[in-house]
Amino acid sequence: MCFCTRSVEEYQEFLDFQFGTPDASGGTLREDCVPDNCKILIVDDNKVALRAAGSALEAAGYDVVTRSEPIGTTATIIRERPSVVLLDVNMPALEGDDIVRAIRRCPSVRDTVVLLYSSEPADRLERLVDECKADGYICKSSETSELCGFVARWVRPPAFEPVPLTDNVIAGSEP
Repeated sequence: MCFCTRSVEEYQEFLDFQFGTPDASGGTLREDCVPDNCKILIVDDNKVALRAAGSALEAAGYDVVTRSEPIGTTATIIRERPSVVLLDVNMPALEGDDIVRAIRRCPSVRDTVVLLYSSEPADRLERLVDECKADGYICKSSETSELCGFVARWVRPPAFEPVPLTDNVIAGSEP
């Protein structure tokens, strides 16, 4: 198991909150775990890994967009507005950490959650997270259920949209 620098207790507490305490059969993903229209972008030149991660996240209830080419990732983020980007590190033509740096320089998408997803050793991924300002990492060797749990912890709730007050609505009273 390979995750960002969180303690095992913090991660288990999060999993229990997100997925509920597992039952004897291993438990299942709570239906209310994945917010509506929660989109995950996966960028990986390894089509087998891309398909496996995409299938696992779709089965967990996410809307998944995939790219096997690193060039054009920032444009895809601008167009698709994903909640989380899962980004391979070692890709031809453009490394994942260079993509993160480009994302962080683009004002319209700089706050997008970007997680490095690689088979690189954890110490290298930790260093890359710090250097390129990614939000975290997970190793490709992790189980797909661990991948879903890890991604879930980074999903931001939808933005709060205040309800406009009308003449019929007075604070503290029923319409």
